[in-house]
Amino acid sequence: MEQINQHPAVQALNEDPEFEEIFPLATSLEVTKAIQENVPGRKIHHFIYTALRGARGVFPRAFYCPSRGILVMVVGFGYGTAGPLDTLHNGAMATMIQESIRLLAQAWFPPEVVYKLSNLHMYFSIPLIANGIYCISVVPASTVADLELTVNEHRCNRRTGPAMDTSIIWPEWFDPTDRRENFNTMIARVSMYDGHPLDEANAIIVNCVGRFEVQQSEHWPPINQLEQVEDDKDAT
Repeated sequence: MEQINQHPAVQALNEDPEFEEIFPLATSLEVTKAIQENVPGRKIHHFIYTALRGARGVFPRAFYCPSRGILVMVVGFGYGTAGPLDTLHNGAMATMIQESIRLLAQAWFPPEVVYKLSNLHMYFSIPLIANGIYCISVVPASTVADLELTVNEHRCNRRTGPAMDTSIIWPEWFDPTDRRENFNTMIARVSMYDGHPLDEANAIIVNCVGRFEVQQSEHWPPINQLEQVEDDKDAT
């Protein structure tokens, strides 16, 4: 735990006034408070913060920037999360990516909106190092600049390149031109940092797209933001 607390990325996010540390909405307010107060694991009924907690498991710290709509989770992985050949088990990373997406959804969607994760796609570019500390950055797709261009370039290169590229970084169900659906879609990327995650441009190790099914609501999507997105599209 001390190692993750002293990590440069955690310290940088702690010192950034735009970011605030957030905690999961667990099974009850009492459990949520117990997670925040770091009480013994046996008193917490939560998969990540009980079963995966401890020296063999994971040590997550999550920070949210309301003005940018971005969440950064810094995760330390213990020796119990290792997979074959001294690599991190992909399932351990996938669990924390999904938790990061869930935490951003908790902050992104208004309280009166009902939603559930319906699609999740992850692409691992290389094997992950075991016992490492990783940063998971998550943003709503609607806030990503040049997203349509990025997705289309990859899909075009994948289909027309000199060698057959079987990697699917962007799933076929993801449509970057669907402005309304992009408000319900989160993009997560995993990298390793030695400072503030927003100040460095490190290689992306894992790319993930998660889409939420949202019940129709007068509160969502926010009309003013949707109109702004459409105006920006028309301007280009």
